[in-house]
Amino acid sequence: MADDKRKIAQLDRLSLCPLTPPETLPPDSPTPSVSLPVSSVDKIIAELRNRCRGRPQVEEEWWCVSLSLDEFNALEARIEADEDLHGSKYDYFPDLAKFVLRMAGDLRESVIRRFEKHINFQLLSIQQDGSLVNGERILRIGLKDFGNRHDCPGIDEVSGEITISFSQLYNIVQRSEVAAQGMEQRRKQKQGQGDVGYIRPIKRKMAQSPPKELNVSDEERLKAVEEEVDKRLHDQDSEYVL
Repeated sequence: MADDKRKIAQLDRLSLCPLTPPETLPPDSPTPSVSLPVSSVDKIIAELRNRCRGRPQVEEEWWCVSLSLDEFNALEARIEADEDLHGSKYDYFPDLAKFVLRMAGDLRESVIRRFEKHINFQLLSIQQDGSLVNGERILRIGLKDFGNRHDCPGIDEVSGEITISFSQLYNIVQRSEVAAQGMEQRRKQKQGQGDVGYIRPIKRKMAQSPPKELNVSDEERLKAVEEEVDKRLHDQDSEYVL
């Protein structure tokens, strides 16, 4: 009875307390979320997919992103694994660690055509009708023309160069062509195709020796050798069966 009276008294006290409506309660504080940084590879993949859908988010004509060589290898692996991204146009410069997303197709093709036209014009100004325009111009060749800046970082600092005039270069090519023609003629003469007076030697076919037949003494000697080998193997291995 005492316990029942105590419970009734607690309920009476609770009924006298004002109740707060649910709509007036403050909202629960959201759980703090940790924002993970988006990697450069993820940004590039997202932009490539947007461009495949025709909705690019990057407005720059040349979009340049800093990207290490390991990140670029990971990017190429993801592009290769996604068939929708095959054919994406981009460039990567390992010496600068820069990834460049190419401009729109029409604009890029227009720039390429202008470069091709300019290069062809330069080639025409160097040589016309098979004749040299300026045979005394100098061709300068340095070590940086043959090295890779990625594998040889200090290659641009190496001084010294080789200078060859265009007339010397032309003479070198001419002598090389004459030497190559002479080697070809000598090769044909050795084969009997270039010189009329050359007679190809006729190789005589050697007669085959008859197969050697074993006589009785040879057979007995071979049989004795076989029996000796079998006996030696049997002595070494008790499980060997003659």
